Amino acid sequence: MQQFTDSNLQWQAQLSKEEQQLRELLKVVTRELSHAPEGSLTITRKGARTWYRHRIPGKPPRSLYINQKNKALIYRLAQKRYDRKLLCAIKLELSQVEQGKHMVFSDLGAIYDSFSDHWKPFIKPHVLPDGLYAEQWMKKYQASASGDGFKSKAEHLHDRIYRELDLPHVYEPRLYLEGFGWVRPDFVVLNKRTRQTFYHEHFGMMDNPEYCARALSKLNAYHRNGYFEGENLLITMESSLHPMDPGEVEALFRNYLL
Repeated sequence: MQQFTDSNLQWQAQLSKEEQQLRELLKVVTRELSHAPEGSLTITRKGARTWYRHRIPGKPPRSLYINQKNKALIYRLAQKRYDRKLLCAIKLELSQVEQGKHMVFSDLGAIYDSFSDHWKPFIKPHVLPDGLYAEQWMKKYQASASGDGFKSKAEHLHDRIYRELDLPHVYEPRLYLEGFGWVRPDFVVLNKRTRQTFYHEHFGMMDNPEYCARALSKLNAYHRNGYFEGENLLITMESSLHPMDPGEVEALFRNYLL
């Protein structure tokens, strides 16, 4: 019963956080639309050329050719079209969140992906699609990665499971822990659904007293810096008497990262 209550409280807290994020995004998009130019944009291809026209409502409506020198207007009108589609999706999402039916940003990233390649260069998405978000996330953490090869069978196993589950991950990123110094966690990994970043530390010689003491000191440093198991930190460990169980590791990853 207690476990059910704790899970329900966590779900309610997550839902409240997601609703707040949606309302903040709603304000941003509404503010942008209030400053958007009148009318709409049409983009047509004729052979190797692309034509941009500004459709202005009225009686009768007008359609004006936009010169390439006036690209600022193309950007603003394209952004307006994206923002209007996103606004509708946010309002729908909010109504579902308020009823406790939906989780945040489940489809909002797909709004940008719904535009053709002729439109995308002129749009700055407020919510990146999963693929683009993961690509930028990888570049960020790869920039500080050690570049070394795996040092243990456990690391090879973790990498294999991450790949099988299609989880973006980087080996040995650089992380500063206040009061402890620079460390290189075994992995940093992304939950694409929640877009939460987790650091993963594997402690592989827990029956060695000196190693165990260093591991506990490092784990305490993580806690002091706001990294906690299940929230933004994953811990796996083993000893000579209790080797790592691949099935258990996969279950852990599935629970927190999918």
